Amino acid sequence: MELNIGDLVLHKIHKDVIGYGMVISPSVPLYRGKPSTTVCSVQWIESGFVHTMDIDMLEKIAPDKK
Repeated sequence: MELNIGDLVLHKIHKDVIGYGMVISPSVPLYRGKPSTTVCSVQWIESGFVHTMDIDMLEKIAPDKK
């Protein structure tokens, strides 16, 4: 999954929603080995904190309608 600046995402563990946020940087590879890790910066809506997150831990709220 590719995340772009402005995408709304949520961070879930199992069925529990941990938080909602907005992507503020494009997805970039952090580690190019196997397995590779792709990350982006997310600003959380409730706290305003910014974290670098593995995109596999995020779920896009509004998928592209192409």
